[in-house]
Amino acid sequence: SVPSVSGKIIGNIGYFLEPIILTNLLYLNGYSHEYIISSYGAYNAYSISILTIPAFLIMALSNTIVPEVSKYTEERNNIMVKKRVKQSLMFTFFLGILFSILIIIFRNQLLMILYNTNLGSDFIKVLAPFFCLFYLESIFYSILQGAGYAKIAMKITTIGVFIKIISLILLCFCHFGMYALVYSEIINILYITYKNIIVLRKNNLI
Repeated sequence: SVPSVSGKIIGNIGYFLEPIILTNLLYLNGYSHEYIISSYGAYNAYSISILTIPAFLIMALSNTIVPEVSKYTEERNNIMVKKRVKQSLMFTFFLGILFSILIIIFRNQLLMILYNTNLGSDFIKVLAPFFCLFYLESIFYSILQGAGYAKIAMKITTIGVFIKIISLILLCFCHFGMYALVYSEIINILYITYKNIIVLRKNNLI
């Protein structure tokens, strides 16, 4: 249980440091407090909240896959492990694509209905195509945990947090403004997806 809990703690530490690093670096690079507050507010309160709406359904699926994978791993039934892993990944991926497309198309309407604003629409447009991969993260984590690779999952999460923070720092100095955070999030999503697929293939889980 220690790797599972530690991975989530490390992820939360990354989210804790994110606004501190971002706001200070943007201010040092000449951005006003008003821009930082309004842009980060739009990103975090509006854009991310819209993009993570489908995560509730994905989390429900990830919670059901752990006992299934654990059961067949214990029975050394690799055929059923691979079958459940492929089923969960394919279902989540296609569901993620569907949600991403709908969010891109109806992002302004969703923002107006939920928050009575269009702030954050541009962030959603950039992030949404990559969030079909973001939705896979909880499934990847659950599969590795169920198959007995919780330490590897924690390692991937830890490195992902460091990569996101480092890329955020570098992009802030490149004067991307709030898009430094957007691009660092995309980099983090791509790294975690790639690394998880490599680990699953290496351990013959897909």
